[in-house]
Amino acid sequence: MTGSGPTSYNLSDQAQTLNVPVPYKSGFTFLGWTYSGVSKPTKSVVIRANMTGDLTVVANWQMNPGAGGGNNTSQGYYISVSATAGGEIIIPWEYANQGAVVSVQARPQPGYEVGGVTVVNSQGFEVGDLKDLGGGNYSFTMPGYRVNVSATFKLQSAAAGLARSANRRTDAELCLIRLSDEGLDESFAGLSARSARLEERLDRLSFPHEAAYTEKEGDALRFTQEAARSGEPLRVYACGGDGTLNEVVNGAAGLDHVAVTNVPKGTGNDFLKIFGPQCRELFYDLEALAVGPQAAFDLMDCNGRLGIDVVCAGVDARIAADVHRYKDWWFVSGIGAYILSLIENIFFKGIARPITVHMGELRWEDSPASLFCICNGRHYGGGFMPVGEAMPDDGVLDMLLVRKISLLTFLRLVGKYAKGLYKQYPELILDYHGDRASFSSSQPITVVVDGEVLRDTAFTVRLSEKRVNFFYPAGASYQP
Repeated sequence: MTGSGPTSYNLSDQAQTLNVPVPYKSGFTFLGWTYSGVSKPTKSVVIRANMTGDLTVVANWQMNPGAGGGNNTSQGYYISVSATAGGEIIIPWEYANQGAVVSVQARPQPGYEVGGVTVVNSQGFEVGDLKDLGGGNYSFTMPGYRVNVSATFKLQSAAAGLARSANRRTDAELCLIRLSDEGLDESFAGLSARSARLEERLDRLSFPHEAAYTEKEGDALRFTQEAARSGEPLRVYACGGDGTLNEVVNGAAGLDHVAVTNVPKGTGNDFLKIFGPQCRELFYDLEALAVGPQAAFDLMDCNGRLGIDVVCAGVDARIAADVHRYKDWWFVSGIGAYILSLIENIFFKGIARPITVHMGELRWEDSPASLFCICNGRHYGGGFMPVGEAMPDDGVLDMLLVRKISLLTFLRLVGKYAKGLYKQYPELILDYHGDRASFSSSQPITVVVDGEVLRDTAFTVRLSEKRVNFFYPAGASYQP
């Protein structure tokens, strides 16, 4: 590469643009510079007013078509990204040709730091030439296949204290409460009323506890991680729906001194349904939960996101993902949003999509499929129980793949599928019971993990080496 730029700048109370010559690299097109605070390539480098210290700038390149000597197209190979809570990962383009140097920026949120960055192929094997350039900047040379770039973020050792209630007493019990109540508005007065009501309820509990109120995505994960850092025994009550439980599970996974549970305040609370039809009443009794037993439950790893219940990747996942879009319409209720999403995805977008699925020796190669689920728990979607015998602690993931079916067959079959009667339809439903599955498509796949939506062109779901301690009321059972 040829080209050089300034090695110093003068302190100024006004922003200044550095005169950086455009570099040249044979076989590549220069896209621009990235540096602290600038994640998209730009041809200019601006020094902020009163800025001091070193500034590292990274040159971003795109290999010219045909320069790599391979059989790739001018569009190049697809690069997907994923990151844990606490930050984001930024790459200047979605495709790159073989041999192109790809820049990566891992940007943590306040209170977090980068835990690690990896580049893997569709089978989960790492690409070996990832370089750490410092300051959250990385680069790697694009191989002749698509890759996933992932980042993990962890709490800084000096992270700010938790935003919790004033009645803090001990870390023995942490109640994470989602601020949601349809009877109160979203104004400040409504927020204060919710807090007061929950504080009053918690104050009547006989056991020492601490309450933390979650207001946005990632809070439950962060609070759990922070509370667990002392290493002392801890029980976490996730007061909310499946999404709140999922965050707490991701924060407590693999920690022997932490146990979690779910106090039902969501609309579905699907995972708790393994404990029977009275689960909501059972798990709403905090006193009974406090003295209940616990069991080590398996977890699923879906491209780095842990799940405890069900992973789905068919028309059911697309319906669930699109519900949130309709909920933004002020004149649409919750059930109305679900109905609109169902109509859109079933009647207008079509049920089946091409997908390649590998489950043990079972191979489904680039053919349309209607539904695909991987179960650790038993229930999802508010009323579906595709594998009634699934157990969360048996070390087995139970998987079903529904072939392409017509609309009439779908309407006839969906009720049977929801009741776990898949064995009655071997010609339509393929089943596999193991510890790993991979699936991919040329177009992005919508995947839902415990209610959390992911999108990518390739996924690997495997039985995680981490487990989570889950506690439940005495007398309750999760046996089928």
